[in-house]
Amino acid sequence: MAAKEVELKQIKNGQTVDDDEPVQSHVVPPDGGYGWVIMGAAFLCNVVVDGIIFSIGLVVAALADSFEVEISKATWVGSLLSGFYLIAGDWKFGLFQLICLSLTQTVVDRAKAAISHLKAIR
Repeated sequence: MAAKEVELKQIKNGQTVDDDEPVQSHVVPPDGGYGWVIMGAAFLCNVVVDGIIFSIGLVVAALADSFEVEISKATWVGSLLSGFYLIAGDWKFGLFQLICLSLTQTVVDRAKAAISHLKAIR
């Protein structure tokens, strides 16, 4: 048997591409390249919020003088601030479980029902 020669052609969008056309050498990000900007902005927001919460002890004396209260009463500001900040994670996770996981379970249940229905048809 004689070997056949096969010519390989590049196909793009259902049409053959000439060899002399430049091929795209990098992947274009689907978000237009602004993902790093969004990530940087989120990072800076977390730095500012965490900086305020975890350095509140430096401004307690100024808060107490400004509002003319005892320092023991002004420390409640920092305690409540960090407490609400940390408990928000639990609320967020609870909402995630309530909403997202129930939706996922619904999709899985529907897929299982469709598969069992297809098996019953055969």
